[in-house]
Amino acid sequence: MRDLKLIVKCGAVALVASTLLVLSACSSVGVGVGYSPNRAAYYAPSANVVHMANFAYSPKKIVINQGDRVTWVNNDRVSYTVTSNSGLFNSGNIAPGQAYTTAFLQKGIYYYHCQFHPNMKGVVVVR
Repeated sequence: MRDLKLIVKCGAVALVASTLLVLSACSSVGVGVGYSPNRAAYYAPSANVVHMANFAYSPKKIVINQGDRVTWVNNDRVSYTVTSNSGLFNSGNIAPGQAYTTAFLQKGIYYYHCQFHPNMKGVVVVR
């Protein structure tokens, strides 16, 4: 019986450890890595939000602190992307009502665009 309790405890520890590993894999690593397919409303309270509507990013330029996250929210009826000009991050397709969040861990200037609409351009300044 004592061995069974030990196995159950070890199993619970392994489950918690594997859950933490999965969660850490989902968080941002490096500059601008992190995808979130959750609904846009989930990100509404965030201070660093860029809205996508009418074939434009608003604001076009956002200034944040090192380590902050930026969330792009699609408030339109068409899909958009958030694609780094240098290849550091790429949201993939952001459908209407969806959002994409990424963290910026290094200071710098990060230019991005929409792959579907080449005239859509924006910049993240990390201080």
